[in-house]
Amino acid sequence: MSKRILFFMFSLGLAVLLSAADSMPDKSQAADTEKSALMQASVQSEASGHEKTDAPPTTSGEKSHRVKATGRVRLVGSGALPELVLSQEGKQWYIAKEDMHKLNALQQQTVTLEGEESIRELRWANGRLAGKRRYLHNIQILTTE
Repeated sequence: MSKRILFFMFSLGLAVLLSAADSMPDKSQAADTEKSALMQASVQSEASGHEKTDAPPTTSGEKSHRVKATGRVRLVGSGALPELVLSQEGKQWYIAKEDMHKLNALQQQTVTLEGEESIRELRWANGRLAGKRRYLHNIQILTTE
């Protein structure tokens, strides 16, 4: 009796595995789908006139403008992705990667900076707005304390 049960369970498991293998797309179909999605995204970005740049993007219709800000320079993030932030009460600006070397020695100090502010919208995977992040780039250090 136990042999019959074992044989039944084995054949049932084998049938499940075979039906799952039949329903999975093969690797070439998945690669083709991924390539076509990448090509479509590339065509859409070219059609919209957006170019890839290292500068953080601004929100739609908003241009970056010069601001003067005073705050404490903090290091945030992990060792792999460190970022410098200028923190002021109620606001914080992320320092662009190209300007981080100017502020590395001034961590945990209060400084006054002037730079171009741009705002980047952060979105969830479903497209909903998650928040906004302010960036400062092309900075000049005015004072340190």
